[in-house]
Amino acid sequence: MVFASCKKEPNMERNPNDTGHDINELRKKILYEGDTNAYECLSIEYFDEDDGWTAFLPYAIIMSNKTNYHVASFDVFTNIRIIYRDEKLDSIDEATAKLAIEYLEKSAKTGSEQAINELNKLPKNSNKMTYKEKFIYINTER
Repeated sequence: MVFASCKKEPNMERNPNDTGHDINELRKKILYEGDTNAYECLSIEYFDEDDGWTAFLPYAIIMSNKTNYHVASFDVFTNIRIIYRDEKLDSIDEATAKLAIEYLEKSAKTGSEQAINELNKLPKNSNKMTYKEKFIYINTER
């Protein structure tokens, strides 16, 4: 991924996902300050990139660990879901599935309705399932 710094021409149409912020400054604010506004802006910036959400994963992990920000915790799960979506679900390893499910649970514990809804997809006996089985179950359409 290449980022170029340039001034926008006055008559150019602006991308709605361009926040106008310096991406490197946003990254620094996330990494060193745990700035939730910078996190939200960076997520918008990455949204347009082909591999944006997967490239965003380290920032979601750091933000979740640094601040317990439920949005970042859910984003960790979502990013891993995107990496393994569709026909690739079965190829997830147990450790990565565990990472995804643990961040999903963390997000639910800190109040994320989305995370709670995802966890509610699991059957009542899910405590007997492996993390990989849970990940696949949640991400399979029924």
